[in-house]
Amino acid sequence: EYSLHQALARDEIDKAREIFARLLADPDLDPSHRLRLEAENAYWCHDYDQARDKALEALQYGEPSVFVLSLLGKSLMRLREFHSALRCLDLASSMAPLNIERLCHISECHIGNDNFEQAKQALEKAADSDPKSEKVKNGQAKYSLVTGDTENAKKLLAEASTLRDVVGFMNNRAVSLSLCDRMEEGVGLYQDAIRA
Repeated sequence: EYSLHQALARDEIDKAREIFARLLADPDLDPSHRLRLEAENAYWCHDYDQARDKALEALQYGEPSVFVLSLLGKSLMRLREFHSALRCLDLASSMAPLNIERLCHISECHIGNDNFEQAKQALEKAADSDPKSEKVKNGQAKYSLVTGDTENAKKLLAEASTLRDVVGFMNNRAVSLSLCDRMEEGVGLYQDAIRA
């Protein structure tokens, strides 16, 4: 499975698909492990409903694992179910605290719930662990954009090696605001992003 996670981290999707197929073809695979792999595969294939359902099934087979809770939380975030995602991510954090990526996801959930102070606190914990982390900088840029701090967002985005995550977040947030009859805020977020 290490090679699977390495392929996914490097965006080698074809290689990851081959590894998923090989792992799932194993007839001796434990049912909870199979469900976890199916959930992970669905997540990387952008089928977040399936990822959520398979992760929930995997949790029913045994003790909650940090990995499955985190995967479930990320799937729920993609489905814009921030309250539920936050419960999963908080539980995973209680089992394995100070994971930078998870803290950034927690911050993003708080932003989705308009809890900006709690989002800031989660980012501060992540920054305390690794202030130079690209994930932390991306999280801080997202926070700066939604709170209107375009100067800080501009500085952080200039340092970022990838903007895809921040741009995707900004677009999803603006669309969500617009769908919730908060059109002016959504348009304002786009304008702030352009200024940054």
